[in-house]
Amino acid sequence: MIASQNLKNRDFYLNKLIAFQDTEPVKVVTGIRRCGKSSLLKLMVAHLKASGITEEQILELNFESYDFKKMSVDDLYAYVKQRILSNKRMYLFFDEIQRISHWEDAVNSFRVDFDCDIYITGSNAYLLSSEYATYLSGRCVEIKMLPLSFGEFIQFHGFTLKESKSALGGTRKEVIGADGELYALREVFDAYMRFGGMPGIADIGLNQDKALTLLDGIFSTQRFWGEPIPMIYCDKCGWVPMNEEDLPLILPDVAEYEPTDNGESPLAKISEWVNTTCPKRSGAAA
Repeated sequence: MIASQNLKNRDFYLNKLIAFQDTEPVKVVTGIRRCGKSSLLKLMVAHLKASGITEEQILELNFESYDFKKMSVDDLYAYVKQRILSNKRMYLFFDEIQRISHWEDAVNSFRVDFDCDIYITGSNAYLLSSEYATYLSGRCVEIKMLPLSFGEFIQFHGFTLKESKSALGGTRKEVIGADGELYALREVFDAYMRFGGMPGIADIGLNQDKALTLLDGIFSTQRFWGEPIPMIYCDKCGWVPMNEEDLPLILPDVAEYEPTDNGESPLAKISEWVNTTCPKRSGAAA
């Protein structure tokens, strides 16, 4: 069986972050859920510590933690302000900061009020790429993160590429597994096509039953809390994403699933579905 190893560096993305280290723009790491955004922030923290930045200069907040569940934007600003060192540059890391309402007010204030370098993760489930620039007054740089490439897949799962001479005088590439077993490159590529590039699979190995269970959990989460996020159109506010506490969105039962005579969705005939409220101002959306 093809085995797996622990999570590896994502050098391609890490080098992009390092290139913008100590520059004014807020570094925004975006991508689908579970593609490795949080791990990339941890890799950047490790890089800073290895380059001589002290632990006191680094502040990490993961807003998926229950510790920050009830934190407001004012609480966030106060929390960070209390931990700022007046005579040293601070490095601020905010994971899933979109869970804080009006988070952009705090981040913009940190840039103005403190000597700091800011890194945040942003799920595409909450905001489009263009919206980050709007919220951060254009002072941000986006690092778009994807699941593993084939090259990263090879690295994550403990494979080593070996180039040898072919019988015709050319070269051929083979792959050596962590167990020392030899695989054809096409065989490993077929595994990549079957299991995909979600980094979490490397933690459980290329076992089909386990991988499918893991992927089902990831994509089921994407269905309700990830991309595509349910949006409501309001005449006054435009398109507004549903509030997280209102998820998952459960579709109503309908007797017939065929489109209407004018091509509309069958849901268009359900007044309780169409006449909803705006998440942003709690008034009628239309």
